Amino acid sequence: MTEIEKKKEYLKSYRNLCNKIKALQEQKYSLIETMTSVKAQSYDGMPKANSISDLSDYMVKLDAVMRSIDDINALCLARKIQIETSIANMSDGMECNILHKRYIMFKSWEVIGIETGYCVKQVQRIHGKALQHFEFGGNVNEKE
Repeated sequence: MTEIEKKKEYLKSYRNLCNKIKALQEQKYSLIETMTSVKAQSYDGMPKANSISDLSDYMVKLDAVMRSIDDINALCLARKIQIETSIANMSDGMECNILHKRYIMFKSWEVIGIETGYCVKQVQRIHGKALQHFEFGGNVNEKE
């Protein structure tokens, strides 16, 4: 893996963490929906099949998902601060701007071009130069 690819991977790691948070939140909402739709057991004394699950199983799973969300949120915030600090320490303002829009705000090349007044090709050229000047001191796969 080249140095530029390592830098891109590091910058993309923030987006990956955000995507993990979204997936876990969807899982949390799905569990909550399932919990609220569980039918109440009827105690009429007649034998029934044991197909209704206990709500405590859902609560345990929901608690585990909530802890994962909290852990990844903390990691995501730390990664965002690391990346933003590294970007802010760069000397060229336009390079900083493009890296920030691309990797922190998750904007497309076209939107960045419109916002900066450059064509997409020029934005990508500046991005390439910015990656050469970008310095980072973090580990890409740190606890992901």
